[in-house]
Amino acid sequence: MPANGVHRLLLVPGDLWTEAETLRERLTCDDCLSMDAVRETDLVGIWSTAEVAKEIVLLVSGELRSGDKEGIIRTLNSEAVRGSTQEFTASIAPLNKADVQASLDLYCELRHNGWQMQISYVPPPTQEYEPEFGFLGLHYDVAAISERISFGEHGLIPQDLFDEVVERGLVPEKFWYWDEESATLWNKLALPESSYDLVKETTALVKDNAEDVVKRVLQVNDRKAVDFIDLGVGTPRKDEALLEQIVSQSEEGSIVTFFPVDISFPLMELTLRRVLLQERDVLRPKERGITLRTKPLLGDFELLNLTRYQTFLRGHNARLFCLLGNTFGNLFERQTLGTLSGIMEERDFLLVDTEFLDDVENKELGKQYETQAMYDFVSHPLWLLEPRLEGLKRGNVSSMNVEVLQERDPIARFKFRSRSRDGKLQRLHRAARAEERLSDVSDSKVVAMYHVEHSDNKLLMAWSTKYRKPSLEAFLSEFFDICHSWLRNRYGMYLLKKPR
Repeated sequence: MPANGVHRLLLVPGDLWTEAETLRERLTCDDCLSMDAVRETDLVGIWSTAEVAKEIVLLVSGELRSGDKEGIIRTLNSEAVRGSTQEFTASIAPLNKADVQASLDLYCELRHNGWQMQISYVPPPTQEYEPEFGFLGLHYDVAAISERISFGEHGLIPQDLFDEVVERGLVPEKFWYWDEESATLWNKLALPESSYDLVKETTALVKDNAEDVVKRVLQVNDRKAVDFIDLGVGTPRKDEALLEQIVSQSEEGSIVTFFPVDISFPLMELTLRRVLLQERDVLRPKERGITLRTKPLLGDFELLNLTRYQTFLRGHNARLFCLLGNTFGNLFERQTLGTLSGIMEERDFLLVDTEFLDDVENKELGKQYETQAMYDFVSHPLWLLEPRLEGLKRGNVSSMNVEVLQERDPIARFKFRSRSRDGKLQRLHRAARAEERLSDVSDSKVVAMYHVEHSDNKLLMAWSTKYRKPSLEAFLSEFFDICHSWLRNRYGMYLLKKPR
């Protein structure tokens, strides 16, 4: 009887067949076949006496050759699989970190054809890890990432993005960082020499006050250590500052866990490389008697999935949740704080930063957003939809309107045609509705960035909410106790704790 009552068959790419036995043992599979040589007779022979649940593990290494893909489809469509009366599942295993995207592509293609898949990571069988590659015990929230992608003739299109643009005329914040190009554009904006002050100011706010933040968290109830949950990794400099203080201030013998959470694999990779190098060269937790564990989660906290992550996001200590880099100002505030309050325990803290209005004129508020670099960044998600939205045209910074909205100003309006998966066109029309709003906080203003082609085509690409300090503090107090705040120019950071 196979282990756990499941008979596991490994399909190995043809060019890796010489290593098949090593891979089979590492993946604890019962049998293995070459993708490009699999035949129906092979499957019947393997499973004819295996009256148990069945699982096929698809190993991905680079772009699969056409023969390998044909072998996968042959296997999944075979009578031995389709006609089985026993439970059947399949999973995809990327061999190396470079194979993650190819695995997601294959996953989406198979899901489009009705297969329920899971993704797991398999360490390389023939090489030692370089130290910085050790993070690829990456936890994937497959439901949040891959089942929301449609696969068709135009490639991978995020279905959530299409739905939000069509139904609401806006681009959700998570898609600003969706792929490699998005991450590259973001990193250009975040450079110290960039004119985008928000990143520089909020990063400095964290770095200047990280020691005090951690000290205040540990002082409550005389805690020995704290675990760190970063919701949206962005740039790694703020993580480095907080981790350095958490490790240096934790008591000897403590176990500290760092949970970076993000939907962007490129940004996650950058953060983890930086953090792991910092651990090796700067933190040296073992020399301090500290065990530092990193548990990255590639997932979507915007969809209220934090409730689903509760078990995963547990370590050995009280937790410091962080929404930094003005992430709070890019989200719907009441929904976000309500969700966080619901999953946090009494001993947990939330660190959030914001930008204040003060007496700044509207024109000055929008100035840092009126650049070609900002347009390239916030408009990129729209070009993922270009094949399905007829009439959507690429532009430049002159195609972007930066407007400062009050709480209930209309969000967007458009007229265009959408191409469905079967190639048919349908007319779409959306009139701006005045009751909509982007902020739940009174007296706030929203810097909105629109892609405008003409008066009937106005799509909201991005927004950033700015707050008046008294109104924001009153709003935060609906959900949390305010333990302390720090100020730097027009930017503020709050340490919040769930009320008893």
